[in-house]
Amino acid sequence: MVETPDGVRVEFAVRDGAVIAWMRDDGDRPIPSSAVTGKATLLVGAKKLEMPLQPEGDGLIGQGDVTGRDKLTAVLNLAVNGKPVVVRFVRPPG
Repeated sequence: MVETPDGVRVEFAVRDGAVIAWMRDDGDRPIPSSAVTGKATLLVGAKKLEMPLQPEGDGLIGQGDVTGRDKLTAVLNLAVNGKPVVVRFVRPPG
């Protein structure tokens, strides 16, 4: 989980074929996925993938050529209630 200076907390997960992000506010309340838009840029080995993130359930999901075992770096460019939020995750293989 990453917390921005504005208090937005973003959790990130990789599943086979998808990435998922969940957001919470500074009071640890879920931010509705309908209030968030954005995209994920992933570096998977030597490949660069860009995935639009779509609301699904209580989070955002992006579909793409990624597995739960990949080592990757992800940059999420989001707009939360219209305010820009950029977060970075580095995920080791496994």
